[in-house]
Parts: sequence; structure tokens; C-alpha cells
Amino acid sequence: MHVVGTFIQQVFDLTEEQAEENDFTFDYRFNENSANDDTLVKRRTEPVKTHETVDGVERVVLGARTTFDTQIPFLIETLFTAFPFRIVTATITVELSSSNKGDRTFRPDLLLSRKDCRHNIAIQNLKPNHQEMMLLDASGAKPKKNLDITALILDKIDKTKKYDFISPYPKVYFEYEKKKDYAPRFVLSFYCITSGFKKFVSIILPMFLVTFITTINVANDDNVINEDTNEKDGEETSNHLQVMSALTLTAVFILPEILDSSSHQDSSLLDQDNIYVIMNFAALVLASVPKKIVGTLAFQTVGCALMWVSLLIPFLSYIRFRSITRRIKRERNILSKNERFLGDKDFKNWKVKEGLDEFSTVGEILKQDGGSFKDMYKVRKEEGFHDKYRRLWWNIPGNNNNVQ
Repeated sequence: MHVVGTFIQQVFDLTEEQAEENDFTFDYRFNENSANDDTLVKRRTEPVKTHETVDGVERVVLGARTTFDTQIPFLIETLFTAFPFRIVTATITVELSSSNKGDRTFRPDLLLSRKDCRHNIAIQNLKPNHQEMMLLDASGAKPKKNLDITALILDKIDKTKKYDFISPYPKVYFEYEKKKDYAPRFVLSFYCITSGFKKFVSIILPMFLVTFITTINVANDDNVINEDTNEKDGEETSNHLQVMSALTLTAVFILPEILDSSSHQDSSLLDQDNIYVIMNFAALVLASVPKKIVGTLAFQTVGCALMWVSLLIPFLSYIRFRSITRRIKRERNILSKNERFLGDKDFKNWKVKEGLDEFSTVGEILKQDGGSFKDMYKVRKEEGFHDKYRRLWWNIPGNNNNVQ
């Protein structure tokens, strides 16, 4: 997975000499790796001049505006897994590297808008496409009202085959390095899911069939009558084991597909996926014990019961999966209503002539602990992380139950 976008780097507080060179930029690092020609392509650089008011005195600020095309690979990490469902976070970390010019070192410090978060990060404007044209009314003149904007945005940005976005709106936070008093990095994360239907067809339905045939085989074993004694002493051992061997072989090929090696490096034996596999193999072992040898159907009955109970696990997983995804969607939809990401025809990128007065550094906002910016930004304090760094994310009005 990759995120495709445009970076506009506007650097201010340049000297006249640097401004005349018209080529001052900070290098990018993506996911702790230096950008290369595959991830970043420079388009153009132009000098800019703006102003800033400090203590009532207006001063001229020289700068440079550079535009880049980007294609950055996501880092995929598992957030939740319970067979057959999986939720992952697709994350990119963008960092500006310090620059050495002669005997001086320049450190980049991110400026955040105090009026509109879309000056920081915005989803590209929606444009008419074929699907939107299909939503026109019968006259073809006006589009239908109450279009699902979220669905249209997903249609625009979701070009992946393996994952589906829970919401098109990412979580964004900025990392402030406390010791050096600057913030050169921000992190952007999307919540994604893998389709559970494929595993439902390839695993759950075949296991249901295995369970059903095992049950019939056990019932048949209980109904076979010995012609000599006229008693129910069970099916011939060889016949019973042949059927159970075929069913076990089927399960051997199906069940390992449940385990995802990328998300089970630190898994325990009691993880839900492991329990499902263990229950089915234990059930097959018990169901394979012939009545003709042990003289009772108790082992097979317990095995059948375990197999039917194991089929409840995917349904319990679905309940947990739906609960988490609904929380994420609810949180992201609040951002949608407040238009914190989506660009539209009324939204325009910040213009240099408007000055730097409507921007603040991450450090300034953190020192106020939100302060007058609390409706737009929220401080994130983390154990073990707070000593060196602090994180600032976009606030979500009216919702304090953020998904961690």
C-alpha cells in the first residue's frame, strides 16, 4: 500500500542570500528512511515573501515554496485479529531532516494553522467521475441530494486490493521533541480491514461441512447392529477410521490458513485463533475413537459437541469486530461533519500574502496545553513517551472516547 499525494514545503525565516539562491529545502525522511526518487520527486521551487507581526511590530519574512510529488509506502501493523476478521493500521511517518549550511545547522519546526486544519493536511477535492454521473436524476441535470460523501471519498482514495478502509479520514498527530524544543515530524494513520468473507467461504463453510459429516458418521457408528449379537456395537473400525482420516486431512489443509504469521509473532496459546484450531483438532481426535474398540459413544459425542461449539467462535469474533469498527467510524465521522480533511471548492490553500500570524508552532500550542487551540488540537500524553516527546493530534469535538 502506498499513499500518493503532493507536499508543499514552505520555508520561512531565510536570509537574503538563501532566498536569492531559491533552492532551500529540508530533506524528507519517510518511515525512518531517507526519501529517494521512488518516493519523492521535486517539481518546482519559487521564492516567497510574507510578513509577521511580533509585539505589535510587523516584519518582512523571506521564504521559499517547493512542491513535491510523493508516493510513500505504508507500514502495516495489526490492531485487532480474531478469526476470520482483522483490523490493521496503515501508517506513514514524515520527518523533515535538519540541514547543514556551512558552519550552521538549521532545524525545521512545523507550523500549524490556527484556523483550518486543512492547511496542514487535506484530501484532494472530489471531481466528477463516472460513478457520480450514474447518480444523476432522470433529467440528467442535477445530482441527487444527500449523496454519501464518505463513500465518494473512499471511492477516490481506496485503490487497494487486499485492504478496505474503515473510513477515508486518517488520524494525524505531530511529535514534539521536548529536549530540543521543536517538532519536525508528523504521523498519519488509516484504519483498514481485510475481508472476512473470503475466509468465510474458504474456511468456515468447509469446516461446517466437516462438522456435519462427522456428526453423520458418529450417528451411523451408533446405529450399526452386530448381526451375531443383534446389538449396537458400532461400525467396523477400519470403515470408521477411513472416513475420519479423510475429514482430518481436509482440516489439516484448511485450519493452518487461519493463522497469520505476520500478526502472531507474540501470540499466546490462548489466543482466539489458536483456540479455534486446537478445539477442532481435539474434536477430530475424539470423534475418531471407534465405538467398537472402547464400547461407548461418549468420546465421539464430546468431539462432535466441540466441533459445533467451535463454530460459534467466528460469530463472537464478528461481534467484537463490529464493536471496534463502529467506534472507529463514529470517531472518524465526527471529523467528516467538521470537514477537517476534505477539500472543497470553498477551501483554498493558505496564501503567502495573508502572513504567518494565523500559524503557531507545535511547541507554542503544547505550552498552552491546548489553550485557545483546544477546539482544534488535543495534547496526547503517553507513559514512557512523555519524558522525551509529546504528541499533538487534531481534536474531535464532542467525543472524548478516542480509539487508542
